Formats: sequence, structure tokens, C-alpha cells
Amino acid sequence: MSIETKNLSKVFTVGSENIIALDNFSRQFSEGEIHIVMGRSGSGKTTLLTLLGMLDTASSGEMFLNGKSYREIPIASRSQIWNRIFGFLFQYSNLISVKTAYQNIELPLLFRGVPRQKRKILITEIMERLEIKDKAHQRVSKLSGGQKQRVALARELIKNPKVLFADEPTGNLDTETSEMIIDHIDTINKEYGVTVIIASHDSRFLKIASGKTFLEDGKIVSSMQ
Repeated sequence: MSIETKNLSKVFTVGSENIIALDNFSRQFSEGEIHIVMGRSGSGKTTLLTLLGMLDTASSGEMFLNGKSYREIPIASRSQIWNRIFGFLFQYSNLISVKTAYQNIELPLLFRGVPRQKRKILITEIMERLEIKDKAHQRVSKLSGGQKQRVALARELIKNPKVLFADEPTGNLDTETSEMIIDHIDTINKEYGVTVIIASHDSRFLKIASGKTFLEDGKIVSSMQ
């Protein structure tokens, strides 16, 4: 699954002032690559991911998913894309704290109507892969930050997404746990061919990324494929 942008811009209006968050961003995100978007806070990284993930609309420019313009994708189809094609991993895990790790990971499968026994097999497999099987029946509120992030990653991967968007996925984690998350993302990309687009300050992602873009004030200042 590839994504392309052409002259993509996003302008926010605050009072009488227009703030350009993203300025004529043009880039190809190739199928199966890991692409890191770096820049200081306020450079436009998160804005870019929200546009690519259909969580917001652009002020101008074009986006294409496998060659099809985002404009041609009906709004009613977006929930299907979020549940079957796109996965999202954020700095804060956005889990349901009163539910167990297992129950959180199970949610996308419940939405799809996957039978109980198959759900169990899929969840057990992904929890083993991310080394959190022993946390299956613990409430999320009792987990560490790194464990929560792995549960969040498992919840997205259980959907078998074609594209994973990750916004500062190590921003809240210690060094050891951050390295674990980076290694997991690298392994998942290699084994499943998931296209991964990461917005991060964490330069350690550079070692696994094949594509790199550096933003400043919403503009591309450097780009490598």
C-alpha cells in the first residue's frame, strides 16, 4: 500500500491569524518501507500524519492511496479503512484502562465479527510476539508505560494493517523500552511488509528507516529515499 502527496498544505486559523502547519508537502511513501519524518515540535510532523491517516482534511493539495485520490474515497468508507487498512500508534497508548490487555487487543476483532476461538488464536499469537502474553488478564491501568505501548501496538497489528502511522511512539518511554518498540516495528515491517510512517524526534528510528524526511516550519528541508 503506497501513499503519495502533492503540494499538501494545512492552514489553521487562530483568531485573525493564519498559521501554516504544513506547506506544499510533496512525497511518495513507497509500499513496504519504513519512513521517518523528523523535525522540532511545531514543524508539522503530527499534522502530516493526521492528514495521511484521514483524521483531518487538507487546506489544499492532493493525497493518493494506491493511486486513488483521497477525495474520491467516500466519508462513509473511512471507518472501514481505519479498521482494515490503517493502524495508528500514538505517544499515549489510548487504551481503555479499566479493561484488560487482552480485551483491548480484542476490540478490532469484535468490530469485525471474528469468531471467539479465532480471536483467541490471533490474540495469543500477537501477544507472544510482543512478549506480553503474561499480561493478558491484567487491567491496562496496572501496566507500565512500555507494556501499554506494546498492547497498543498489538491492538493495531491484530487488524493486519497495510499502513501503520506512528506518532512519537517512543516519546513517553525509557531507553530500553524504546529500543524494544523500535525493534518490534522493524521486525513487523520485514515479516509482514507493513508500510510504516513515523513522526518522531527519536533519531534511533533512522537506523531502521529506508525513507527520511526532515521538516522545518511545515516545509521539507531535506529528504532521502
